[in-house]
Amino acid sequence: MGAGHNGAARELSARLVAQGNSTQIVDYMEMIPLHLGGVVRWSYKFQLRHFAWTYDLTYQAFSRGGAFLWAPVVWGMGLITRRPLLRLLLNTRPDAIVSTYPLASLVLGRMRSKHWLSVPVATFLTDFAVHSLWVHPGIDLHLAVSPESAATANQRGSHASVAAGPRC
Repeated sequence: MGAGHNGAARELSARLVAQGNSTQIVDYMEMIPLHLGGVVRWSYKFQLRHFAWTYDLTYQAFSRGGAFLWAPVVWGMGLITRRPLLRLLLNTRPDAIVSTYPLASLVLGRMRSKHWLSVPVATFLTDFAVHSLWVHPGIDLHLAVSPESAATANQRGSHASVAAGPRC
């Protein structure tokens, strides 16, 4: 949803293409029906511009509450985005998915856990500080920016985390 996540997606795509792979970058917010992803994006920007303190409050609440707080959000987002995601996957037939956005990672992880998605999913943790919202046990691989971040992801429930970057 932010420039950091989008930049990471573009860089990962460029590196994979340079190695001879084909890629497609998909904005998870576009999977939300009725163009409500734009409303979510606008609300996020509005929050950061006018009520930045609420971002920290929300971040801390989700961190302390863990799955108890974020599970209903993931369930709801999965409910409204699962069909568009599955339609996209049927049309593109990817060998793997790499997510650079935590909400998409949580939804994809839940889909993997429920066996609704057979394609392996990796999450690239773009932040050095790994928030609990970044980690879902259904994700096959968490790619972290440092060994410390990989260790934190493992502590937060990842089954497999590796330090993958940044590299030049």
